[in-house]
Amino acid sequence: SGSGKTESTLFLLHHLTMLSQKGSHGSGVEQTILSSGPVLEAFGNAKTKHNNNSSRFGKFIQVSYKQNGLVQGACVQKYLLEKSRICSQAYNERSYHVFYYLLAGASPQERSQLSLLRPKEYNYLNQSKCYSIEGCDEQFEFLRLKQSME
Repeated sequence: SGSGKTESTLFLLHHLTMLSQKGSHGSGVEQTILSSGPVLEAFGNAKTKHNNNSSRFGKFIQVSYKQNGLVQGACVQKYLLEKSRICSQAYNERSYHVFYYLLAGASPQERSQLSLLRPKEYNYLNQSKCYSIEGCDEQFEFLRLKQSME
């Protein structure tokens, strides 16, 4: 836990997609692959006692290339998602980031349309008494998530 596996994977994906673009303009597929990172993190990472951004699932990423060396596409297979984290967390831990991002970053119109409350008003989010992560701008992360999902 906390050894940098997620960050190493992101660095490697960034490097592989940049190598593909070297000497060309790329196809846009590279950016789509890199944009999957914030989505996977929001839906699959959570705060634990030892790590504020701990992956709570495994993933296998397969990048395919054309004969000319450009990225053709990628396939992400997820496994072992920690489903129990959705309904219960230990003290000072949190559920998946996506819930807190939505509640912090939704516009007033979205909050009204979705009848959103504060995290401490949801039984599935208030058990651990941990509602924020020091140094994390959850409003910004929600905007980044929305952009990545476009």
